Amino acid sequence: MKITIKILLLTGCLALFLLTGACGSPAPVSQAEPLPSPPMESEVEPEASREAVSEPEISLEESPGEAAQTESTSQQAASEADTASSPAESHTMNMTVPAATPFSLSPADVRTLYARNYSDYTYAPMDADATAEAIALINKAGQAPSEEIYSANEGGFLAVMNDGDNTRFSYSLMASAVRVDNEAHRLSSEDYAILKGLADAANQNNPSFAQWLIYMDVNRLQSVSYFPGTAADPCDIPDTAGAAAIFKGIKVQKGSGNAYDIGQQSFDATPNRTVFRLSFDGSIVYSLAIESGMLYVESSDMTYGCQYQLLTSEANIHSAFAPLIGGASNSTAG
Repeated sequence: MKITIKILLLTGCLALFLLTGACGSPAPVSQAEPLPSPPMESEVEPEASREAVSEPEISLEESPGEAAQTESTSQQAASEADTASSPAESHTMNMTVPAATPFSLSPADVRTLYARNYSDYTYAPMDADATAEAIALINKAGQAPSEEIYSANEGGFLAVMNDGDNTRFSYSLMASAVRVDNEAHRLSSEDYAILKGLADAANQNNPSFAQWLIYMDVNRLQSVSYFPGTAADPCDIPDTAGAAAIFKGIKVQKGSGNAYDIGQQSFDATPNRTVFRLSFDGSIVYSLAIESGMLYVESSDMTYGCQYQLLTSEANIHSAFAPLIGGASNSTAG
């Protein structure tokens, strides 16, 4: 029995020896990679959000610390975006909206639309509804060019744009066309009648303002000198924008505007006459005189002046200028 067991053991060892010799050393057992842990419930995205992930909303109300951090992060992101963007993308991002043209306006483009009264040398502001209606008809006229650009003016409009540059478009209204500079566009008789009615209503019902004071370009105004009738020396008003706003707000009596020849009105300050001089770039100078309830306006580039009976009282004009004159200095001071 013992001999039989030994024989069996030897036979098994021999078989194992022969097997390993034929196949080589046993292959090493590789260590399996750990399985990823299942995601937490908060990390699982809904099916729809995997295709379109919306940008997070940014609160407009930030604490100082959050604002500084947001600014730093935004600057870094902007720098990375500039580096990564292609030339085509950069060109698209830097595109600017084309400026409005006289015959392609929207009400949002216009800060104020005035009706022009040629016989009275005044402008009257139009309300929002009238502005929108007039702009729509002017744009409609722009679709049909006209060669009739020098017929008699029947009225007009002044559009002061809301672009920060004080861009202005002056429209002359004629029986068959509306013109800006040398560009005219045909009007139907119905559209002309509506535009004429809008202008007439504004001139009749809304306040009137001196034509040149409304039209003047505030951005070109370089200095304002004030010559009070009770002082020997003029004062320079440093707040030219504030002074211009007062001038543009002076109301005049309807039907009182008239033209007169240069030289008929004095602009020397007296106890009863207050004088202003407005200097613009390009060497243009406006001279204004307020005297006995009248407003006189002359421009150095015009051959006539305009006079109006004041609706705004002289006392109110002086009161409006008082805060500005308080910070003024004598123009003759060294």
